[in-house]
Amino acid sequence: MILILFLLLSLIKGLAYYRRPYLLGGWGAGAYALTLASAFSLARVLSPTLVGPLELFLPLPGHDLDTTYAFYPRELIPNLDTAFFRLAAFCFVFVFTLLLLRRLTRPLLVLTSSQQSAQLSKSQLSLVGIYALLDSYFLIFFSLQLLTFIGLPQVQTFLGDDFLVSRLLFQSPLLSQWMFAFIFDGLALNL
Repeated sequence: MILILFLLLSLIKGLAYYRRPYLLGGWGAGAYALTLASAFSLARVLSPTLVGPLELFLPLPGHDLDTTYAFYPRELIPNLDTAFFRLAAFCFVFVFTLLLLRRLTRPLLVLTSSQQSAQLSKSQLSLVGIYALLDSYFLIFFSLQLLTFIGLPQVQTFLGDDFLVSRLLFQSPLLSQWMFAFIFDGLALNL
């Protein structure tokens, strides 16, 4: 199910980017990839300062000390609220910064792109396809990370039984290790 969702989302994003001629130019996909990297870097820096204010109004859905979580040991359950707010702050800053940067770069890309409808090269189409896959990967990865903190038994059963979810969350190159080190920093010292 997750694989189908990932491929469908990538295809939709690729077609949406294909329909926007300013993204198909030499700078379009590169500029959007740069906004993705910039949003990720800014979220890493700014999200720790947002954790405190976020705890005041964001509820932790379905959190109970008796809940069995698919991916977290029982020793971490008392500290899952702190990890959830760290991840939520990161995702909030990441999405907000990404949308803001894309809104700011879009007029520049439209102005610099040529208005002629030339035949697209295979390299331009492949860059757009790679970027659509990367963008979808980030979206699904962080959405699944947020779902792991929902303490509802149905959600935890779905996440625990799905092979692709566990592979995506725990064996993604660099992103999995960084994410767990970021959200559980200082919380898992006694394990």
